[in-house]
Amino acid sequence: MEMLCWEMGKLVLEKLPLPHTDYLKLVQDHAVRVLEEIVTVVRTPDLNDFEVVEEIVRILEKHNISAGSCHDF
Repeated sequence: MEMLCWEMGKLVLEKLPLPHTDYLKLVQDHAVRVLEEIVTVVRTPDLNDFEVVEEIVRILEKHNISAGSCHDF
């Protein structure tokens, strides 16, 4: 679904470009920020594996990225 949204977004941007806006850079910058948050969690020595996964899922959800239903318990 996320890939479909990505492709639909690209089509919209091709048809309705706004001047002076680098959308790819905006997306890349956001992706880097999300990854930086995840790296911080992974490098936290006080968390066990389960807590790391929980925090990563929380980060993804915070950024409106679905972790899927397999993690719902």
